[in-house]
Order: sequence, then C-alpha cells, then structure tokens
Amino acid sequence: MVDGGSHYGVSAVTFDSQEELLWMGNQGGHVTSYYGLNMQKFTSFQVHATNEIRQMVTTDTGVLSLTSDLLRLSSRHGRTSFDYREESMHDMQCMLLTSPETLLLGGHQTKVLELDLNTVEVKTEWEVEEPGCAIMRTTNKFICTGDTSGKVLFRDPKTLKPEHVLEAHSGTISDFDVHENLLVTCGFASRMGNLTVDRFLMVYDLRMMRAVAPMQAPIDPMFIRFMPTYSARLAVVSQAGQFLLMDTGSMPSAHTFRYHVNTEGAMCTAFDVPSSCQGMSFGDSGGFLHLFATGDHAVYNTYSRATEFADHVEPLHPISIHDELTPYSIIPMQYGTEGKLLSDWPDHLCKKVYK
Repeated sequence: MVDGGSHYGVSAVTFDSQEELLWMGNQGGHVTSYYGLNMQKFTSFQVHATNEIRQMVTTDTGVLSLTSDLLRLSSRHGRTSFDYREESMHDMQCMLLTSPETLLLGGHQTKVLELDLNTVEVKTEWEVEEPGCAIMRTTNKFICTGDTSGKVLFRDPKTLKPEHVLEAHSGTISDFDVHENLLVTCGFASRMGNLTVDRFLMVYDLRMMRAVAPMQAPIDPMFIRFMPTYSARLAVVSQAGQFLLMDTGSMPSAHTFRYHVNTEGAMCTAFDVPSSCQGMSFGDSGGFLHLFATGDHAVYNTYSRATEFADHVEPLHPISIHDELTPYSIIPMQYGTEGKLLSDWPDHLCKKVYK
C-alpha cells in the first residue's frame, strides 16, 4: 500500500526516464517515488491539499505533477522548484514535453498552453475546439490529442491547428498510443444513450491516415501501451485488473494468456510501461501499487544514471554513565555560531600566554 492508500486511490503512475524510480500520485494530491524492483521508498511529498494528481512527467531536473489547476516541478528529493497557476487553468487533464524546455498543457477547456520550463512563463496560448484535450501523444510530424467525443486529432506542432481527424469511437476515448506508423485507440461506445466499453481496438495506418482492420480484445480495454522491444506488440489493460499482450498483426486466439493483477476487487486506475519495456506498473483505487517485471535483473531504462541517496547516518555507541575512562571528546559536536558553550570561561578569568 502506498502513502495515503488507506484513504485515497492511485490516480497516476509513471516510470522515471532518467533513473530507476517509479513515481505514483494519488487522489489526495500526494506523490511518492520508489527505487528499483524492490520498490524501496525514495521520496514522499504533498503537491496539492485536496486535488488529485492527474499526470506526472519526469525531466532531467525533476518530476512535473499536474492537478486540475496547478503544475509543480519538484526535484527528485522532493524540494519544490516552482509552482505554476494560471487563470485559464481549470480542469487540466494532460501534458506533453515537446522539448527539454517546453511543455504543453491541456484539459477539458478550449485553451492549450505552451510553457517555458526555464522562465516558467507561457510562450504561446492556443484556442482549440470543444471539448478540449484529454490525452496528448506525439509523432514525428504531429501532436496527437484525444477528447471526450471519441476523436483523435492530428495537430500542427507550430499552430496546433487540426490537420487530420479520426473518429475512433462513438462515445469517448479512454486511451491511445502511437508507435511508428500505427495508432491504436480504446474507448467507449454510445449505445441507446448509454456508454459501454468498446471491445474493439481501432487501428490506424498513419501513412495513409485511414483505419485498418480493428482488433477485438477478449477483455474490456481501458489502457493500452505499445511494447516497442517486442515489435508491434500491445499491452491491453482492463479496469478489472486483467491484462494481456496482443500482436497488432494478428487477432488474439482463445489461448491468449490473460494476466491478473491482484487488486482485491478494486479498479485499476493507472498504468505505465518503462522505456525498456521490461516491466509494467498498475495503480488501483484501493491505494495499492503493483509492479510486474520480466526478471530479477529488469531495469526501467537501458542507461539509467545513478540515483543520489541521502548520506547514511552512523549510529553512536552508548556510553555507560559509570564509565570513567572514555573521554567525552569521542562524541562529535557541532559548534553553534551564536551564543557560548557552558564550558567557555569568562574573559576576566582567562589570560593569553604565548609560547
């Protein structure tokens, strides 16, 4: 169970792109990081008093945490680098690093902000169509955004004007991912006025901007991620805690193995895959964080930099009160810059002697 898990569920998870850290944000605005496959707690700090963490992105200098109305950059040790609020920031949902210094911010609103992370100022503010942006991804040519109307829009990176529109689902989009020339979406279908999970994964060839044969999943898909180290294999996750690996070039068979996350009845609310594709992380509404790995020596990144830990404090051995031989000088002591020590003699009782 994560910090605050007894009261709040996990709302966001992300693997660190620089170090062997796994980051988690919960519905109470708290962020915790864990080191390595043993999930040793590394840092834990509060970002917002009440609002949930909706997305996290790691940079070279720290981790960005987004709530509905606040963006915070924190160092990996938990120290706040900056907080950013804007009047137009309400019901924010997603963010995307377009360069090491530039971040896009979007949400269920008609404004998308381009933020300079060095100056912490808005470089550009764009107007977009209703209902805004719920998910952001990037390709070599476009910024891809998904919204609650079930559409995926391919936008010009310089103007954010839509160049192509894909109507993927009749309801809303829950997730989509892009790898090379393929885009795959999962979402909800509108049937008789109600939203139901669409078991068809919509697949698009970006070279022709057209749909190819959809893939039917044997589970109710809620999250999807490409596993690039396994060609075009796709990880599909349901809210019930089931997940499987599907090849985009073939349909799943009855013998496709289903994996189960032990959520103990809680819903799976967050999912992420590291850059090495050697693991998966799941967060659930019961406040638990789950980690699956390919082996005991799995890594999050191919070339991770060393994580800086706090200095180890050497314990002091106790001294018996009846010990008359041990000198007190073996006990380290820091001399204060203000005030005097009890052992300091007054000036009128001291005399300077030169050798």
